[in-house]
Amino acid sequence: MTAIRVVYGLGLGVLLTLMVYWGLGASYQGGGEDHARNIFIIACACGLGLTIVSLLLPPRLNVMRLGLLTGGLLSVLQAAVVGYGDIDLWWGFGGLGVEAVLLLILGYVKLINPRRPVERVIMEEDV
Repeated sequence: MTAIRVVYGLGLGVLLTLMVYWGLGASYQGGGEDHARNIFIIACACGLGLTIVSLLLPPRLNVMRLGLLTGGLLSVLQAAVVGYGDIDLWWGFGGLGVEAVLLLILGYVKLINPRRPVERVIMEEDV
């Protein structure tokens, strides 16, 4: 990947992260622990959604995948940093734990252990 593509992908990720938080700030008003918890949950869900979409896109869109992945992970990071101290730590631990497990599974399925082509399976079984 050339440098300009990497910068583009990372820039897209930063902009997506900012959009998540400005969108939440503009559309979800309130106060108190419930507000902080709800913002944490919504931001983590948005981050998880961006990350999942990045892993489901085809490899030919790697530049956009980088941006979506960066935006998703930065949204989750910012939700955790902003929410820490304002929400019950068990909410944070549970939410981040669920996200980590989902991303581990999806990352394994999509990035580490891609399905083998049918022709290769047939050839290996014949040998």
